[in-house]
Amino acid sequence: MAITRRFQATAELGTGTQLLEWDSVNVVTVSTTKFKTGAASFTFRINDWMRKTFTDTAQVRGGFHLNHNGPTAGDVPRLLSFLNGGSVVADVRWNEPTNMIQIYVNAVMVAEAAPGALVSVDTWFHCGFDVFLDASGWVKFYVDGTLIVGYEGNTSGAGTVINVMQIGSSTTNQFWETRSYADNVYLDDSTGEVTFAIPPALEFLRYAVAGNGTASQFTGNDADSTDNYLLVDDFPHDSDTTYVEAASSGLRDLYDTAAFTLPAGYAVAAVIPFVVARKTDAGVATTLKLLAKNGGDESLSAAQDLGVSYALQWVRNTAQPDATAWDEASVNAAEYGIESAGAYA
Repeated sequence: MAITRRFQATAELGTGTQLLEWDSVNVVTVSTTKFKTGAASFTFRINDWMRKTFTDTAQVRGGFHLNHNGPTAGDVPRLLSFLNGGSVVADVRWNEPTNMIQIYVNAVMVAEAAPGALVSVDTWFHCGFDVFLDASGWVKFYVDGTLIVGYEGNTSGAGTVINVMQIGSSTTNQFWETRSYADNVYLDDSTGEVTFAIPPALEFLRYAVAGNGTASQFTGNDADSTDNYLLVDDFPHDSDTTYVEAASSGLRDLYDTAAFTLPAGYAVAAVIPFVVARKTDAGVATTLKLLAKNGGDESLSAAQDLGVSYALQWVRNTAQPDATAWDEASVNAAEYGIESAGAYA
């Protein structure tokens, strides 16, 4: 069955905007001193948390990199939770008094095991998960590709769908010691997969626009369409200080990016054009499409709805516009951009 990406998050968008990748956070900030990939990570402590809402599903798979200092003595903080609305249906906890990683389903502890390599502090690990809510479902938690703890059985109970992912502990007085860090977070809808699997350890590299592409039809805040890339290359974004805008549908802006270097031993899983955008009139159905173009071939996303406040829009391209696999050369040869769509006043 098809695996569908619902969410990915990396703190590389710059202080202030990076939290647009989450729907809600509690005291989570960005660290530029400790990170797995790039130059930043999400940092949380005590009972801080970050949450992402997505379309209802009963089956998810994904992972994130974690660097921690352990749970507070005597506490049992949540590391990872899956919710239906405001109700936790499955979660992974670290029981400090017993030094066990525990799986809870509908608030009942169903499995536990020793933390294995995860016991080491101030070390980056990849934490993977595979969850299926069903009478014959499962919850699996992996560290660096090794199953740490898992449960197979009735995982439906009171919760029949998952629509929120949470990293961090939202339980009062169940704390993480000092600071923990998360990087390269992603979640896939794995509906239809007939068995669980080890999630890959993905890493996300951010590359800013760095030059003009072959189309420049949006108008900049400087009232022209010259060198538009200079108005959209800021991290973090500067709101309505510099920007490009469209007054009608079907206009395009294309950009070149900074040179991409593929790290040794890695392959390109996907290229993800993204933009922070808004519309100016709440009553008009203005939308936006994202574009990847390489020569005469292009991949144009479906129209994405916009709100009147800036929000992150993205599309995941798992292959080049000509359907062949990405590599370093093709990532650098392509140009990326936006197309105005929908209605305009």
